Amino acid sequence: MSRSSVQQMTFGDLEMKARGLLSGSLKAIDELLDHAPGLVERVHQDLIAGLKKPRVGREGLRPVQVLRSLLLRRMENLDLRSLRDRIDDGVSWRVFTGFDAQAVPGHDAFNRAFNKLMPETIRQINQILLKQTKAAKGAREAKVPFDDFLGSLYVLPGAKVKGSKLEPGESWPYMKNTFGFPASGFKGAVVSACSFVSGVPKTIVRGALHVLGDFVPINYDRLVMRQDIVRVGKWNSRVADIRFRGEFQDWDVVIKVRYDISLLTIEQIVNLFARAGFAVGIGEWRPEKGGSWGTFQVE
Repeated sequence: MSRSSVQQMTFGDLEMKARGLLSGSLKAIDELLDHAPGLVERVHQDLIAGLKKPRVGREGLRPVQVLRSLLLRRMENLDLRSLRDRIDDGVSWRVFTGFDAQAVPGHDAFNRAFNKLMPETIRQINQILLKQTKAAKGAREAKVPFDDFLGSLYVLPGAKVKGSKLEPGESWPYMKNTFGFPASGFKGAVVSACSFVSGVPKTIVRGALHVLGDFVPINYDRLVMRQDIVRVGKWNSRVADIRFRGEFQDWDVVIKVRYDISLLTIEQIVNLFARAGFAVGIGEWRPEKGGSWGTFQVE
C-alpha cells in the first residue's frame, strides 16, 4: 500500500500555523533553516537509505520533523522522553517541528530516526545551531575549540599533555598517567546511589566510605574531541551555546576505598558502586542529569 501524502488537520490549524507563535531562538533557527533547504533533503536521504521500497509501508517521521526535533533536543539538552513530551505539550514546539495538530509518536520513533542520520548531516545541523549561538552572543569573544576541549579535562598533577592539536571529531590515543577524574565524583555517585538501595542511608555512606586520592587515573582506548550544543543561562532565558569536550572511549579505572567495617559490608559497597554505575554515572550528561553518558560497571 502506498503512503498517503495527505495529512488531516484537526484543532487550531490556522492558529498553530501562524509564524507569530515562534519567538526568540525558535524564530532565529526557523529563519536559518529557510536558507538551508538542502538540509531537509539530506535528512530525507539518510532516512530512506537501505530501504528497498521507501514509498511503501507505514509512514514514519517526516524529514522536516526529524531535523527540527533534533535541533530542539540539542538546544535544550533533552533526553528522548522529555523531547517527545515537550513537543506534545507545547504549541510553539508543534509549529516549529511541523507536527502541528498531529499525534506525536513515542520517544523510540525519534531514537530510530536520529540514529539514521549520517555524520555529515549531524555536522550541518550543528552548524545551524552554531550560527544561532554566535548571533545570540553578539560581540562576545568567540570560543577557541581546542582550549575549550582541554579545559574539560582533568590533567593529573605533574602530568603533561603531549598530544597534537585536535579538531572536533578527531582523537588522541591512550596517554598513560595523564588524565583522571576527581575521586569526589565517584564518592558522590555512590552517595546518590543510596536512593536505589534499601537500608543504606546516605548519611551513613558519606561518613563510612571514602574514595582515596584526589584524582582517579583513567585508562582508555581513545580520547575524542566532541562538539555539542548545550543550553546555558537562567532557566527562563537560556540560550544555545556550543561546547567542545573530551570523550573517553572504552575507559576503566581502579578505585581504592577505605570504609568502616562496623557500618558497611564489602557486599554493600560493591552493590552501591554497581547501582551508581547504572543509575547515576559520572561526568557531564550522566543519567543522574537526564543523560546517558558516564555509566560504568563493577568488575
